[in-house]
Amino acid sequence: MEENLKAEIRAIRIVHIGLIAGAVFFILITLFMNKTVGAFIGENDIDLDKRSLILLVVNILSLVSIVAGIMMFKKKVNTISENQPLSEKLVIFREAMIVRAATIEAPAFLFTVGYMLFGCPTFLFEAVVSCLLLIYFYPFNFRLTKELKHDFTDLDG
Repeated sequence: MEENLKAEIRAIRIVHIGLIAGAVFFILITLFMNKTVGAFIGENDIDLDKRSLILLVVNILSLVSIVAGIMMFKKKVNTISENQPLSEKLVIFREAMIVRAATIEAPAFLFTVGYMLFGCPTFLFEAVVSCLLLIYFYPFNFRLTKELKHDFTDLDG
C-alpha cells in the first residue's frame, strides 16, 4: 500500500484516539474533582425527582444522538462502492467516522457533566459506557476492511 494511504489510515486512527482520550481525560478530571471537593450540586440541594428527570432527559438525548450518528455513518458508508479507489473510500470513511464518533463522544461529555454536577454514579457509569462504545468503533483493520468493502491485504501494514 502506498505511504500516503498508510498515513491517511494512521490519521483516521489518531483522530479517533483523540476523541477517546478527550472523553477519558474529562472523566478522570471530574472523578478527581468530585473526590476532592464533591459535586457542585449536593444531594440535599435537589430532590430525587428532579435529578431523575434530568437523568431521563440526558439518556433520551444521548440515545437519539448515538442512534442518529450510527445511522448517518451507515448512510454515508453505504455510498462507498467496491470499485472505488481506496483513497476515495478513506475520505468518505473519515467523514463518516468523525460524525459517528462525535455523536458518541457528546453523550460521554454530557454524562460526565451530570456526574460533575450531581455526583450520581449512574452518570459516571453511562459516561464510561459511552467511552467503551467509542473504543468498540475504533478503526482496527478488520473494521476498516468490513466498512470500506476493500480487501484486507491492501490495508495490511
